[in-house]
Amino acid sequence: MIIIKAGKSHTTEVIRLVSRLLSELNGEPCEVDPKKATTFIEQASDSHRYAVFLALDDQDQAVGIINTGEAGAVYTEGSFGVILEFYVEPAYRSHGLGRQLLERVKRRALEMGWTRLEVGAPSYPEWSRTKAFYQREGFTEVGPKLKWHAED
Repeated sequence: MIIIKAGKSHTTEVIRLVSRLLSELNGEPCEVDPKKATTFIEQASDSHRYAVFLALDDQDQAVGIINTGEAGAVYTEGSFGVILEFYVEPAYRSHGLGRQLLERVKRRALEMGWTRLEVGAPSYPEWSRTKAFYQREGFTEVGPKLKWHAED
């Protein structure tokens, strides 16, 4: 397995893996709008505040993704990183790939001067392994997240 920083040429793989993540979280098929996603990925890949990392298997197929963005707040006294999407194909779970992706993001945090990384993790009982993974990797629980979504 190798971990690479995704670029504009990896848009299809990024969209595929994020769609799988959302489908798994929602319990039903979910597709990311390719046109909107491509526009965002192209704009974000030019920004140093956003990065997508892909895990490639021996056949150079993307089997895992993690991406981060930069945020800032008074309570963190400046900028910090947010893990926005994190997914590993089921066949590759529990083999250390998630840890490799997370370690790459921790290195990025240090490179960016972030002293904090935050991630939202589902709190439902069926996601207890996800929460336990983050805790094993040094994350502490700070409370639930809520969202507001503007209607189109």
